[in-house]
Amino acid sequence: MTALTPDALVHVALIEVALFGVLAVLALAARERAEFRRSRSVRRIGHLQDGLVSGSARAVHAFGRLPRSQQPGAAAMLARNLSGAERRRIAGWAETSGLLGRAERWSASRRWHRRLRGVRLFTALAVGADQVLPRLADGDARVRVAATQLAVELAQELGDAELERLTGLLGDRDPGVRFAAGDALCRLAQRAVRPIADVLADPAAGGPLLRSALQVAVVVVDPAYLSSALRLSAHPDPDVRRGAVPVLSHLGGGEASSRLAVLLDDVDAGVRAASAEGLGRLGRWQSAAALGRGLRDPSWDVRRASGLALLRLFEPGELVLLRALHDHDKFAADMARLALSSRDGHV
Repeated sequence: MTALTPDALVHVALIEVALFGVLAVLALAARERAEFRRSRSVRRIGHLQDGLVSGSARAVHAFGRLPRSQQPGAAAMLARNLSGAERRRIAGWAETSGLLGRAERWSASRRWHRRLRGVRLFTALAVGADQVLPRLADGDARVRVAATQLAVELAQELGDAELERLTGLLGDRDPGVRFAAGDALCRLAQRAVRPIADVLADPAAGGPLLRSALQVAVVVVDPAYLSSALRLSAHPDPDVRRGAVPVLSHLGGGEASSRLAVLLDDVDAGVRAASAEGLGRLGRWQSAAALGRGLRDPSWDVRRASGLALLRLFEPGELVLLRALHDHDKFAADMARLALSSRDGHV
C-alpha cells in the first residue's frame, strides 16, 4: 500500500473537517426545524384551549391544521380532566378532522398496538362505544384493559351484554385484566350489583371468577349478595371462603353473624382470622367467648385478629382479654397483653 504524502494527509484532514462542519450545520438546521414545528404546534394547541369555551370555527380549523401525527396526542391532552360539553366539543373536532375515522380503523386493526391506540383515543374522548366495547373480548390483554376504562366512561350506554362481558373479565387469565375489570365494576357502583349477584349465584362459576367477584361485592355492598355469600362461605376453595367472609361482615344481620361465628372453627387459618375480624367489625358481643378461644389458636394471625376483635367489643371483650392475661397458654396471655397495650397506646 502506497503511503500518503504529507500534503495528501493535509487535504484528507481538511475534507474531514469540512464534512464534519456540513453535518453539524445539517443537524442544527434539523433541530431548529423541529423546534419551530413544536412551537407552532404549541401555539395551535393554545388556540384550541381558548376555543374550548367559544367553540369557534377557528378552533376547529386550528385542530385540523395540526400534523396528523400530533392530532391524537393533542385531542387526548385537551380532553384530560374535562367532561360534558367541552369534551364533546373536542370529540367533534376529532370527527371533523377525520381523526375518529382513523381511530375506528386502528381499533379494528390486526395489530394489537394499533387497536390499543384506537381504544385509548376513544376512551380519552369518551366516544366510540360500538368500536371499543367489543374489544372487551380482544385477544390482547392490554387492549382488554383499555376497553374496561371506556366501559366506565360510557356507563349509561352499557347494555346487559356488555355488563356480562365486563363481569366475565373478573375470571380472565391475565391478572391485570382481572384488576382492571374489578376496578371498573367498583366505579360502576349500583350498575354492577346485578351482574355481580348473578356471578355469585352461578354454581358453575370457577374459583378465580368468584374470588374477584367477592372483592367487588365488598366495595359495592348490597343485600342481594347475602344468600350467595352464605353458600360460598362453605365453598371447598379456602380462598373463596376467605373472600365471602368480609362480604358477610359488611352485610351484617343475624344470619351473617351466626355464620361468622361458625367459621371461627374453619380448617383454614385465613378464614378463621377473617371471621374474627368480621365479628369485631359487627360488634357482636355474644361472640366474646369464642373469640377468647381464638387467642389460643396455633396461627399468630388468628390470635391477633381475635385480640383486636375483642377490643372492638368494649367491656365484654376487654373482660375476656383481662382474664386471658393469666391463661395457662403462653401465646394467649401474650396476645391478650399485646391487645390491651395497643388499647392503652403502649404499642
